[in-house]
Amino acid sequence: MVLPGLLALQALVVVLLAVALTRPGHDRAAPSAAAAPVAFVVDGSVRMAMTDERPSRLAAARSAVAQRLAHLPAGTPVSLVAAGATPRLLVRDARPAKARAALARLTPTALTADLRAALALAAGQLDRTAGTVVLVRADGTATPRVRPAGGLRFAEQVIGRPVANVALGHPVARCGATADGPTACRVLVTVRNEGAASARARLTVREGDRDVGARTVALAAGGRADVALPAAAGARLVLRLARGDALAADDTTTVRVPASTPTRIVLVTDRPATSALARALAAAPGVSLRRVAPTAFRTADGRDADLLVLDRWLPSGAALPAARALLLVAPPQLPGGRVSSPAHALTFSDQDPGAAVLAGVDLAPLTIDADGLRTITLPASLHAAAWTADAPLVATGRLGDPPGTPTALLALDPERSDLPQLPAFPLLMSNLVAWSHGTTHPALPATAAPRTLTLRPAAAPAMLPARREWWPWLVAAALLVLLTEAAAAGWIAARGSTTETARTMNLGASPAEATAAQSIDARDKPPGTAAR
Repeated sequence: MVLPGLLALQALVVVLLAVALTRPGHDRAAPSAAAAPVAFVVDGSVRMAMTDERPSRLAAARSAVAQRLAHLPAGTPVSLVAAGATPRLLVRDARPAKARAALARLTPTALTADLRAALALAAGQLDRTAGTVVLVRADGTATPRVRPAGGLRFAEQVIGRPVANVALGHPVARCGATADGPTACRVLVTVRNEGAASARARLTVREGDRDVGARTVALAAGGRADVALPAAAGARLVLRLARGDALAADDTTTVRVPASTPTRIVLVTDRPATSALARALAAAPGVSLRRVAPTAFRTADGRDADLLVLDRWLPSGAALPAARALLLVAPPQLPGGRVSSPAHALTFSDQDPGAAVLAGVDLAPLTIDADGLRTITLPASLHAAAWTADAPLVATGRLGDPPGTPTALLALDPERSDLPQLPAFPLLMSNLVAWSHGTTHPALPATAAPRTLTLRPAAAPAMLPARREWWPWLVAAALLVLLTEAAAAGWIAARGSTTETARTMNLGASPAEATAAQSIDARDKPPGTAAR
């Protein structure tokens, strides 16, 4: 027999579950203006390693961000972006305390920081129109002009003070026929004075273990000089500024002068010889082009080429083929990085003004077909030279086998865009061929500020009141009642079994024992129960 108490518990479970199905709750107040989100962008260039701030500029930057975080309301959503060659999102919509803990992961990771991409990434984390982007950068780092939009605010804090620094730009080596007939080569390099006073710098050129040239350059405060140096075909030259200044990382660079023999390019593709990519590569000066089908590619093809071009194809396995230099065109995957879904932003956004591969290249008119560009996360060793709002277009750096192979990336498929119809395409291919002769690092940004960057938040949703749901608590209460009912039923069943056992044993007991057992049984019965 089921007791009324158990029936009541079961009825309570049914009621709780029925109410939970209606998903009851109550609306909380909408977030206040004090909880408007904040996104911090911290410069990750080597200039943050300078020690004019003790113990370093980076330590001072961490302290500056921590102080700003300490003054934010406890519930403020905070995002933190580390600006390097490729920006990294360290935390998103975290509480200030969690963002403060993430400051330890900030380190100088690149010769230059792509502040434009980092600022755009930070603005994209702000899904409300009252957010603020805060840029914390080292003095001397070129920063774009910023125009906030959509209700955003922008603040900037500079770490360090002006210091004397002379820097080398990206060298370019060219060879061509002279008026007398023989081929002559020269190296072009820019020397910049980033200090507030005029300076003189001595530029030395070494090939192997011997000096092959030197030049003294006079520079006005904040000025620059373009230097042309004669060079031998095929030489690998080290250019160095013979002076000590605040940043040694930008005082040395290398360049490989093209050989007098044609540059041998192997293009691995399943497209015909009339494809836009094949024609643009073949038209580059001093190039000997050979096409190979992916099914016919052999390891020796890469080793014998001065530049190996892989068109929408990579060999099976995680490693890239051995080559002197690599150009990856719309690769299906990227070692050390990630190739994911098709990109949504299919128009040119901006470029690094100091990237040598984009010298004279105007990508502003570029448009890309759907599925012509995929979202790519670059490995740390590749530096974006041009990009859309959510994907790189061109990047350069070092990957491959052996490690450090000069590698360029053309992320879009030329045939799925209007790039082949633009004057920029053959010039870009020519620059990439020249770049493949090798450099040690990407170009430093030009001192002139690039065009204005408009900071826009993500699409702002309607600010509906936040809602607190009750149904999870009702379901939990129903489960608790079920457990209570099961425990009670088990206890009653156990007591009933004990009483029945006692009755059975009474059949063989003496009259006195039976009378005692009946007395115990009577006490166990509810009051008013008739004896049988």
